[in-house]
Amino acid sequence: TISCDHRTEILYNTDIGLILLMLELRPGSIVLESGTGSGSLSTHIINAIGAYSLNIGIIFAFPESLNLF
Repeated sequence: TISCDHRTEILYNTDIGLILLMLELRPGSIVLESGTGSGSLSTHIINAIGAYSLNIGIIFAFPESLNLF
């Protein structure tokens, strides 16, 4: 993509919906996401766990380019 210096994969709404369903995310869930890419899935996860609606879900997201080890 233009905004990222590395290649990201496109996830469509149907894919994202299935991912969220299979993860059984609920408001208040705590999520650890690595290799966030463009952040598209992250925004949907945030909505699913209620981080914007005071249900206080938490997402920890780490970009692929961050070398932790």
